[in-house]
Amino acid sequence: MDRVLRSLEVYTVFIAIGTSGVVEPAASFVGRTKARTFYVGPEEPLNLASFDETFTGKAGELLPTLFDVGIDPAGD
Repeated sequence: MDRVLRSLEVYTVFIAIGTSGVVEPAASFVGRTKARTFYVGPEEPLNLASFDETFTGKAGELLPTLFDVGIDPAGD
């Protein structure tokens, strides 16, 4: 867990896939990072407001095209 928490401080992109946004400690990760945040999954998570971008649908279909839709993970 220490490694995960340290990573949240240095990574520039955070992608949560298929989480409900309820189960801890994973649900709080998005709030602990300064990275640009993305959610991908079948329904909106409870912590939806914490994400910069959300993509609702089947992860297996959305993930291969996530960066093809013109999203710049660096926010530039």
